[in-house]
Amino acid sequence: MAQHLIAFRNLLTALSFVVLITTPVLLHLTSGGSVDSKVENRRLSPAPALSQALTNWTTLPEETNAWMRDHFGLRRTYLKIGFQLDKVLRSSGSLNAVRGDDGWIFNALNGALALHQGLLPFSEGEADRWLDGLTLVQDTAEASGATFIAMIAPNKHTIFPEYLSGYPNKAAGESRLDEVLRLARTRKLPLFDLRDTLKEAKTHDKIYYETDSHWTEIGAYIGFSELRSALNARGANIPDIPRDALILSTDKDFRGDLYGLLGEENGVPETIQTVEIDQKQIGPKAGSILLIGDSFSNSLVKYLEATFESVTFTDNRSGEPDLSSIAEKRHDVVVYQVVERYLSRPFKPVIAQN
Repeated sequence: MAQHLIAFRNLLTALSFVVLITTPVLLHLTSGGSVDSKVENRRLSPAPALSQALTNWTTLPEETNAWMRDHFGLRRTYLKIGFQLDKVLRSSGSLNAVRGDDGWIFNALNGALALHQGLLPFSEGEADRWLDGLTLVQDTAEASGATFIAMIAPNKHTIFPEYLSGYPNKAAGESRLDEVLRLARTRKLPLFDLRDTLKEAKTHDKIYYETDSHWTEIGAYIGFSELRSALNARGANIPDIPRDALILSTDKDFRGDLYGLLGEENGVPETIQTVEIDQKQIGPKAGSILLIGDSFSNSLVKYLEATFESVTFTDNRSGEPDLSSIAEKRHDVVVYQVVERYLSRPFKPVIAQN
């Protein structure tokens, strides 16, 4: 009996292997990989010219391999599965971050690198479900009398793709951030886009750290300035922080969080600027603000404290904001901030049980 079970198990394993191998080949032969060809943001390898096989026979194997690699059936599905398996099976600290060009390091957690490469698009309806969660937060905030707005801090990968030449974007379709912002405009949700402003600012300011996941204090200042403008456009009255109110100091011994993700204790120090604010140049403060955010909010708080009488920060890296706390604590302004890489996970507002 045991031998029969072993034989059956071996047969099942062999059949599964055959199906796994032959299915992409059959799909490739029937469809030619046409779907993949339409979404890749690069020129895919063409089919080898069989008419020239006799004259160029030495390059035929390489050309055939490149063509099959770019067009085989279920290609994008297998890429996604491979990424998910990487997250589960590979635990080395070096896989939590990757080295880019010119000393830059990039976070790879929460699918950040796969998002950059276009390997994790939303599934059907997923972006709308994410925005349904945001709508619940907005409705709760506005029902309490607060002005509400949401902002997505772009990944460093999005603003500085030129330092990730070894990890190019591989898809021509919308990114998760593109889709969320487009659908938010359709639904008239107050979610604003920081990308163009930050890309312009990087030409004259250091707005993200080279060795850290986050924007710099100057980058956060630019984010605050855009947030202020967006809130004032919705009826708030938040004073400006002029650029000359920023008092800059230099720190030549900064080591960002990405060294830790690489498993390195003592990385090369990075020179950065820290910011203090000359409060004398700021006008009368606004009322109270509730900031629901993640680690990108840490650098925003100092600018909010300079412009609001009361600032409450709630860490929401779990993606499950407590609606009851928003409704119970009356604030003049409620801001929901999330970093782009957290678009790779569900957004589920909850009502905490007392």
